[in-house]
Amino acid sequence: HSLVHVWVKLGRITAEEASRHPQRHVITRAIQGSSAPAEADVVRLTDVRPGDRFLLCTDGVTDVITDDALSSLFATHPTPEAVGRAMARTSSG
Repeated sequence: HSLVHVWVKLGRITAEEASRHPQRHVITRAIQGSSAPAEADVVRLTDVRPGDRFLLCTDGVTDVITDDALSSLFATHPTPEAVGRAMARTSSG
């Protein structure tokens, strides 16, 4: 939920422009410890299969590891621990 993500959805900038935009880290929503509930995005997944794995992460991960690289890490490492170690190695250079 970043400002540039909103701009991409509105067609104001491209995803490529968003990836290097100086305001790419400006967030529009966050989960925080306050009395006001955060507005959640709810998505119904209908094509989940046994063996599928999910990654919940911040842009701190996706800024340094591409989607293709993440897919490759999941394909070549059988456990969450192994994926985590590989992500740490990949993100540190």
